[in-house]
Amino acid sequence: MSENVPFEDINQGNLIGFSMEKSDPSMLLGYLLKTRQDVIAALSHNQQLHYLNPALEQALTNLYQSLPADIDEFVSKILPSERQQSWNEAIQNFLQGKDASEYFKIFSKRTVDPDLLKMEERWHFAVEGINDGLWDWNMITGEVFYSKRWKEMLGYDESDIEANYHSWETMLHPDDAANAKDKLNQYIDGETESYSAEYRFRCKDGSWLWILDRGKIIEYTSEGKVARIIGTHKDISDRKAKELTIRKLNERLTLANKAAQIGIWDWDPIKKNLEWDENMHLLYGLEYGKQEITADTWVELVHPDDRHKVFTFFGLLAHGDGGREIMFRVRKPDGSIRHFKSSGETEIDTEGKPIRMIGVNYDITEVIRQEEVIRQNENIFQAAFDHSAIGMSLTSLEGKYFKVNKALCKILGYDEQELISKSFREISVPEDLELNLTYFEQAKKGECDTYEMEKRYYHKSGGIIWVYLNVAAVKDPDGTPLFFISQVQDITLRKTAEANLRVSEERLRMAVEAANLGLFDISIKEQIFEINNTYSDQLKSDITSGKNSAEFWQALIHPDDLEKVYQTYYQYINGEKNIFNCELRLKSSNDEWKWFHTLGRITTRDNSGNPLRMVGTMMDITERKINEIKIKEHLHELQRWHEATLGRENRIMDLKREVNILLQEAGKTPRYFSVL
Repeated sequence: MSENVPFEDINQGNLIGFSMEKSDPSMLLGYLLKTRQDVIAALSHNQQLHYLNPALEQALTNLYQSLPADIDEFVSKILPSERQQSWNEAIQNFLQGKDASEYFKIFSKRTVDPDLLKMEERWHFAVEGINDGLWDWNMITGEVFYSKRWKEMLGYDESDIEANYHSWETMLHPDDAANAKDKLNQYIDGETESYSAEYRFRCKDGSWLWILDRGKIIEYTSEGKVARIIGTHKDISDRKAKELTIRKLNERLTLANKAAQIGIWDWDPIKKNLEWDENMHLLYGLEYGKQEITADTWVELVHPDDRHKVFTFFGLLAHGDGGREIMFRVRKPDGSIRHFKSSGETEIDTEGKPIRMIGVNYDITEVIRQEEVIRQNENIFQAAFDHSAIGMSLTSLEGKYFKVNKALCKILGYDEQELISKSFREISVPEDLELNLTYFEQAKKGECDTYEMEKRYYHKSGGIIWVYLNVAAVKDPDGTPLFFISQVQDITLRKTAEANLRVSEERLRMAVEAANLGLFDISIKEQIFEINNTYSDQLKSDITSGKNSAEFWQALIHPDDLEKVYQTYYQYINGEKNIFNCELRLKSSNDEWKWFHTLGRITTRDNSGNPLRMVGTMMDITERKINEIKIKEHLHELQRWHEATLGRENRIMDLKREVNILLQEAGKTPRYFSVL
């Protein structure tokens, strides 16, 4: 046999030299396993072959056909002499297409059961089909074979990973390493029947890949120790991502159910098994995981008065009458009573028998309480509506009354049925209707929630009444108006009084103007003085603005009159006088002094009796004061002449007459009656 034996490499498609002198023939098998992706072989711990797949059979067939006739030399390198004859016979049968079973026996000194070999064969074919990674751990030599696919799914090249256990160990995620190694050791030690672990594995780029790792012991030593384990790596990253998504959704669902106080129950009517989630335990006041939940446990918690209807409901549900709800009460272990609502669905088998019932319970106690509060509020509202002294109505979006109270009927003169048949448009005075409709349409569109106005309605008798109208929109949860609630107050008397007051005020204004009186209004607390226009244009400076401070008015008063004015003011304020009555001088717009006679009264006081407002009149008495001065001057002159002409009686009488005449001209009472 020549030194170099050429053979065809099925994978590469070229000739590769192989030295029989320098290499063990078993290297040929190792070479094929490393260079071919489609060949699989199973070796014992002493490198004896006991399984090969069809692809490897074909590769070996091609090899043997290329060898020289003296194949015995090649065989002698592989097998001991006592097996060489069997080898030659098996090879000839194999090459001639005959039974090759002896071929497998020649290469194998088996320590495994034949059934295990068949299982292993099927397993290898399955691995090829699902594209998983393959590992083969020889625990005698410590070597671990990692298939090309095993490395590729992690992003590694053929030469990146050493063929040993340490390579696997160092690539485990720190958080998963202990669990993965524990499961492997437990299987090797016989504590578990199989090895299966899920963990994260470090990829070449530093990322982490979730792996499902499964393994099987296929060979033991003669002492019964594990000699060899083979297994697969499956990429389960997508599944883990979905599980994470599902877990997050379940967590959110659990939180949502907890927040909404919803519990889930699951009843197996065949096994009589009842399961509750954590929320169900919380709803019923039971500690989760501390007590076995049975149908009897649940029945004991249902309020005795509600048990019959509960049994009826679940009896119907068990016969497929699902999609229904029931409300019942529960007495919790602490004695408190809660209201629950339950709904469920039933799974029926082909024979129409229930095989599973699942549903939810949720606590509606607060809803029941709120509904009770709403009912009470509705009753209160109804009572207030019916018996209110203020007219009230519920009006549709079309403006028609659909509910009115007795007070409104009394105000408008209609009975209830007559008024319900009308709309507010029909009984409104036309002059007021346009503004009313403008507000009404704005409220319908949601542009305002309420509006108010004074308007007139026609009374049933034909008269006109004035009302104060307040309207509010009642809306649904989305803010859409449903109807309107109106309050109507009869203000006809007030309106009549206001009209009469306006007439009185007009008459007063005309009288004031005719009498040439000025009106003043003093806010005592704020020290603000107001005066009408009768004299404002005659007095000095900016009094035409209408409002002026006390300091401004003080500056207008003659210095010689200040003390008298304040003395008179405080005497009146303190109750020493019944009216403020004072004559004073004020500076006019042309810097002259004018005399005014002022009369005032306090019109408003606070709760403590302190004065807040004083109003009064001002009359210009300048002319009178000038006449009085003249009279005084004449009197003084007459007195002087009287004293000078004492004894001249006739002259005196004449002087007295003159005095009487002057007094009469001044509007005074004559002084000398003896000469009248």
